[in-house]
Amino acid sequence: MNFKESFGKGLDAAAKAQELTNEIDSIFEELDQQIQEASDGKISIFRKSTYESLDSTASVGLGTIGAATAAATLAASGLLNRKKVTGIFANRPGSKKDSIQLGTFKIHKKGYPCEIQFGDDRLICEDKKSLEKALNYLLSDVEIGKSLAKIMNRIEETDL
Repeated sequence: MNFKESFGKGLDAAAKAQELTNEIDSIFEELDQQIQEASDGKISIFRKSTYESLDSTASVGLGTIGAATAAATLAASGLLNRKKVTGIFANRPGSKKDSIQLGTFKIHKKGYPCEIQFGDDRLICEDKKSLEKALNYLLSDVEIGKSLAKIMNRIEETDL
């Protein structure tokens, strides 16, 4: 068994995954920049990750245990089933109002494939070009258009 070779492959894979993740991040940065320009600064698009709440069966019987202690105990016992969920959101830059979620985004540990889901659509992106096409498709959707128009038409305190 050649552990050194496997170790090197792991490091190479990590570097490649970071490169692809950076590429994906730059696509979303470009998307946000272009949408802000096209909307005269009224819309910003961004990703935000959250974690699903505690499994209801895992939280039963916690009683008066402190939240941090309970979370640590559940995590150590493997009962803490929290799933990372990344949403694609739109909002007015610097707005105090709630953002509108346009869809969800999943990224593979290697970078690609990644997935965009909105409405009944589920788009799998194998590379930069397909991710850009999927984001264009998302922006062209009638329901997404309605959501973006709603944001643009909001009257903000800063507009008064």
